[in-house]
Amino acid sequence: MERALSVFHGALVYGSLGDSSLPLPLQSLSAFDAHVGDCACQTRAQMFWELVVLYRTEENKAILKSAIARVKKIRVNAALLLEEIELHHGKSRNPNLSALVSHMAIWERIGFHSFLNLAAKTTQETIPVSNDSTESPVSKIAQKRSAHAHRDLAVDVTWNPNDLVSVARFLTICNLLSEFRIATIEAGPPTRVKVRVDLKLLYERNARELEGLQLTAKRPINYRVKAPERMTRQIETMQIYVSRVTTNWMKQTAIQERDLWSRFPEELIATSHRRITCVALYVSLLLVRNAWMKLDIPIFAVIQHFCSHGGYRNIYCRIVKNPMAEISGDQHSVIGEDHWFKVEIVSLDQVDSSPWGRIPHIIMICMSCQGTIEDFKRRLLEDQQGLLPLQHRCSQADDCAIAITRTNIARLLAHFFAQHEQFPFLLPGHEDRFSRVADALHSCLGREASATFAEARSGAEEFGTGRSTRLATIEHIFTEYPSILARDVKEYGERPRVWGCKLE
Repeated sequence: MERALSVFHGALVYGSLGDSSLPLPLQSLSAFDAHVGDCACQTRAQMFWELVVLYRTEENKAILKSAIARVKKIRVNAALLLEEIELHHGKSRNPNLSALVSHMAIWERIGFHSFLNLAAKTTQETIPVSNDSTESPVSKIAQKRSAHAHRDLAVDVTWNPNDLVSVARFLTICNLLSEFRIATIEAGPPTRVKVRVDLKLLYERNARELEGLQLTAKRPINYRVKAPERMTRQIETMQIYVSRVTTNWMKQTAIQERDLWSRFPEELIATSHRRITCVALYVSLLLVRNAWMKLDIPIFAVIQHFCSHGGYRNIYCRIVKNPMAEISGDQHSVIGEDHWFKVEIVSLDQVDSSPWGRIPHIIMICMSCQGTIEDFKRRLLEDQQGLLPLQHRCSQADDCAIAITRTNIARLLAHFFAQHEQFPFLLPGHEDRFSRVADALHSCLGREASATFAEARSGAEEFGTGRSTRLATIEHIFTEYPSILARDVKEYGERPRVWGCKLE
């Protein structure tokens, strides 16, 4: 928790500094780009953008700083308690240990209540939220026979950015699911990229850091965690938690937009046998796209482009809302208009020198090549791929950049999210996922919205997105400062990669 709060606070401080000559933080907002498996990265990008806006005020940064100080004291107290337990060989006959029979007693001993008390003092009025379950009735029926009942959660999954305890928990878990992501490319067919979180590496790193702090004087503490089966369960439980908080954000957002959503049908929500909960992908786009337009949220796109002869280049685009563009109620579910967004091709040097480089953006990582997603991923396995990333000036990459500037970005987004599997798992009874979403859209937004969804889905390949990478298709979305991203690209080199992951 101390690490997560410190990274988030440091990211906020960086964004508030006007001096571009100051060093960049080692970690920033992308440290919370959690691997969850719910295909909702675009939603969490928006959630973190809203967190940044809320907590970047001087008052809220001071609250975070105070919380970090208290958590550091709690860490010392916890280490001293572990030392005392080891000195007494874990025997509870010691009067100081015999009273520690509950979590509450342990929290009292290490001073965790000081953090809870701070949160209670600083929590503002909570956001109104529906008490409806985030699981659909169909999912509940299927789960009664599930072998994964141990994955049920006992914590609140309400999205309340004003509650410091909820925010600290969300930041901590997202950070844990982000830092050690390992990607494996399987040749197939079809060629696939599998991503997993390695908690063992994270715990080993944390243990080394804790040992280096020398928090105890009488006895060195072994902070190593040796329980791989428990780590698997921890990852699953954390992913379930993040997926449900993300779903709750979407339900709240739809409820607050009552002029657009007459209701939010349960059929738009599904829960897997692993308890991962998600909202239909196309519906999540409608929600976040409306926020991007309403709040003038800038987008920074990195298009990883393979040329047909083996060359590789990154194309960088800044996408901003046209000041004259607005989405009226009857346009909420349309595919997208040409004039909604403006696109500008930029260089990494422009990112470094421009004031907007220090403003949080929605980062959109895209793939582009003459072929399909499988062709692009197959190129990642080739020994000779990308040998001429900068020295070779390719007309194909230039043509791609020009095409992007002329593209209706709103339409590209709609096509991509409509053709994608709406839920990343099979539904009970093998219910058709696209039909389910189309029917639910019809019931809450009308026949035209359902027809638009079908049109967007069918037109993706011709447009050059979705399974096709002829123009560009979306790989991943998160929130970060473009200047931080530019620094990372320069350190890594302009080479193709699975963004945010270490290749295995």
